[in-house]
Amino acid sequence: MHAPVTPALAVALFGLLTTSSSRAQAARPSDVAPKDAVATIIEAFHEHPVVGLSEGHGDERSHAFLLGLIRDPRFPSVVNDIVVEFGNSRYQDVIDRFIRGDEIPDDILRRVWQDTTIPRTIWDCPIYEQFFRAVRALNTTLPRDRRLRVLLGDPPIDWEAVRTLEDLRNARVERSKHPADVILSEVLAKRRRALVVYGALHLWRQNLQGANLIEHVETASGIKAFVVITHPFASLETLGVNPPSWHTPAVALTKGTRLENQLDAVLYLGDPSGMKTSRLTRSLCADAEYRRMRAGRMALAGDADAEEHLATECSAAR
Repeated sequence: MHAPVTPALAVALFGLLTTSSSRAQAARPSDVAPKDAVATIIEAFHEHPVVGLSEGHGDERSHAFLLGLIRDPRFPSVVNDIVVEFGNSRYQDVIDRFIRGDEIPDDILRRVWQDTTIPRTIWDCPIYEQFFRAVRALNTTLPRDRRLRVLLGDPPIDWEAVRTLEDLRNARVERSKHPADVILSEVLAKRRRALVVYGALHLWRQNLQGANLIEHVETASGIKAFVVITHPFASLETLGVNPPSWHTPAVALTKGTRLENQLDAVLYLGDPSGMKTSRLTRSLCADAEYRRMRAGRMALAGDADAEEHLATECSAAR
C-alpha cells in the first residue's frame, strides 16, 4: 500500500544520503544565493535534455508553481514533453488525444489518473486533473510544432487482471524503470527535451531504495539530468541558508555544496507550514461506484480498514 512521503520522512532520508557522501563539503551561508526559480529551470534546458522537478504529492502550492512554470511563454520554446508520475501509461493514447484537443468522455479520461499502480486516493485529488486540463488549454494557444506532449510514467497496469496482492506487486515493480524507458524512447531517442514531474525519492541520486528513475536514465543514456527538489524534501538549512528571508519562488544551486552529488537545485516555495493539501471533491465521494472501486483496491493492497479510511478522507472533501 502506498504511503505519502511526509516532509519529516523525506528530510530524514535525505540527511542519510547527504552525510554518506565521501566528497561532501559544508557550505557557508554566503556561498548560496536565491535565484529566480522559473528562469533557472528554463535555462537548465539549454544544457540538459531532462530536468527533474519534484512534486509534493497533493501539495497545492507545488502544483501552482508547476502550472506557472508551464504557462511561462519561454517554456514551450525549450521543452517538448512533460513526464508525470500520476498517469497510467496504458492510457497514453487517451491523454495524447485529450491534450491535442479531442473530446474524451469523462469516464474514460479519469482512468488516466485513477487507474495507476497506486491503490489509494493520492491522484484522485483535483489538482491532477487540473494539470492535464491546463496543458490542453495551453496547447490551444501554441503553434502546432511547439505544443506540449504529456507522457504518462506509471507502468501500464490493467486493474481488471489484478486479483491478488502479488499481482499488484508485480505491476508496481517497474515504477522506476518504466518511466526511465519512456524517457529514453520517447524523449532522448527523438532528440526532445522533457520536464519530469515525480516525487523526490524518484529523482535524487544515490537513493537508499536502489536505482531510481533519474539514475536509470543517466546510466542508460550517458546524459546528465538537472534535478530540482523542493524544500523541505531537500533541506535548504543543509546549505547553511535562512530560507524564510527569501522571496518565493526561488532556487538555490547546489554546485560546490555537500548536496551537489545528489541534486542540482533546491526549490523554495515558502515555509512548509504554508503547505495546503488538495482534498477529494464532494461529488467524487458521492459517487458510489468510485468509492466501491477505491475501497476495493485499498483492501487488496492490505488495508484492512479501507472503507473506514476512505470515509475519513471523504469527510474532509471540498
